[in-house]
Amino acid sequence: MTALERQQVPIYSATILLGSAARLLLPNSAAALEAVIWPVVVLVIAASQIRQVLDAAGDLLLVTLIFFVYVALAAFICRFTVWLYSLPPRQGRGVIFSTGTRNSFVVLPLALALPAEWQLAVTVIVIQGFVELLGMIVFIHLVPGWLLRETPSNCKNEKVQNCPA
Repeated sequence: MTALERQQVPIYSATILLGSAARLLLPNSAAALEAVIWPVVVLVIAASQIRQVLDAAGDLLLVTLIFFVYVALAAFICRFTVWLYSLPPRQGRGVIFSTGTRNSFVVLPLALALPAEWQLAVTVIVIQGFVELLGMIVFIHLVPGWLLRETPSNCKNEKVQNCPA
């Protein structure tokens, strides 16, 4: 079995397992299925990369720090951009959230097809995905509560039900 085939086994296994579980447990709920599928697929792919992670721990730590710095800087740069262009809170939040995530999993199939000496790229993409996920979890709490609050003055032109009076 080649290196590429060994890496495809966890992906195919996760797909079959999740597809079967989805049909049994969530026959009518696409959103719930999607919420379950992504973390499990990411976990299976990450588990297949354990050896590379341990071998390149120092480099991966640096890459992880760079990804965290990007997410943090993106939030504050976008907050400045929202202020500069006087965007309402809802649009501003869209700017912040969409800049904080870079959809790293879009290139994952390409990374999986790379030769064996480039397989660390898969691990970097998975780490980036985890950092993005953690960043979005933090954004959910910090952006509306602290970084970009809705106030009577900044949401009066929007049809917002929960806008402070």
